[in-house]
Amino acid sequence: MNLRIFKWLHRTGKQGEKLYRVSDVVVYGCSEVCSVMRIGFPDFLDGGAEYYYLQPLCCKGTTLYVKTENPKKRIVRKIMSGPNAEKLLAEIPKLKSLYNEDERQRQKEYAEVLHSCEFEKWLQMWKGIKEEKRRRLAHVKKLGISDEQNLKKVEASLCAETAEIFQISIEQAGDRLNGALAEG
Repeated sequence: MNLRIFKWLHRTGKQGEKLYRVSDVVVYGCSEVCSVMRIGFPDFLDGGAEYYYLQPLCCKGTTLYVKTENPKKRIVRKIMSGPNAEKLLAEIPKLKSLYNEDERQRQKEYAEVLHSCEFEKWLQMWKGIKEEKRRRLAHVKKLGISDEQNLKKVEASLCAETAEIFQISIEQAGDRLNGALAEG
């Protein structure tokens, strides 16, 4: 079993109360869609800290360990509800694009967006890069390498969550996102 231990933490603000329950589906970090398998004390760690045991849906043999308490970090959230996702997807044509012409600034902004764990910001970034790609293709140019890499990262995050929300395949999720963008 592949084990990755993360010391990032999360809590509700009420002592002892857990934000997530076993079988909840959450987004962890900048892209991992995971199921909460259990909550407990890992055998291989000394100390009294309780952890969420998260299993990425794309990597069944992997377990991520995330402490259940810490007021300063917010890197785990529940996946978006179906109605909220439907609303955001319908608003993609009207959604503000995120694409800064200054490459250094753009890379900094994109790193922040990817780590924000916010679906709407991911959509803005994705839309901005897709629009820039379309503009460049019209002039027979390609996207830069860093933009291509960021596009792949944000698409993976969006598709993984969209697939889980609507219980569809990753490919169908990508088609759904592209279809929503094309409607604009």
